[in-house]
Amino acid sequence: MIDIAQMLEDIAQTLRSCPDLVAELEDSPSAIMPYQDVATSLDNSLTRAIYMQPNGTVLIAWQTSMLAAEEIQGWGHQVDIYTRASRQKSQLKLLSAVIEGTVDGDFLPWRYRCVNEALLPARVDEIARIPDEEGLDYFVIRTFFKEKGEYYNGMPG
Repeated sequence: MIDIAQMLEDIAQTLRSCPDLVAELEDSPSAIMPYQDVATSLDNSLTRAIYMQPNGTVLIAWQTSMLAAEEIQGWGHQVDIYTRASRQKSQLKLLSAVIEGTVDGDFLPWRYRCVNEALLPARVDEIARIPDEEGLDYFVIRTFFKEKGEYYNGMPG
């Protein structure tokens, strides 16, 4: 299984290289950040991080990993991308910029490319609006990244 923290950083770096997405975030690539749990800190709560997420940011968070038994067995990782538009900007436009973002100089959206050499291109499973306990909406893009595989037909190799 790959290093999950590195996978999140690779996804963030890929999104930071999408000019239209960065433009939606007021030209701030640093507004795209991976969520990292810090065990001895108040920052060890994804729920809190989503609630406190500043406007004009994209937060990338690992949710689950599982051994995916598809054509080729290997590890798969659910990664959620939380978006919060800048003030007076369209949340739907930000969602579109994430989904359809192209890496500088490319013509295909980033999700059709590998974010690193260990992962297949992303699969987008859902785009959702979710209200929190206070009735405020947050927006999430649920993605799935499958590793290229340590196994072939259930056999190591």
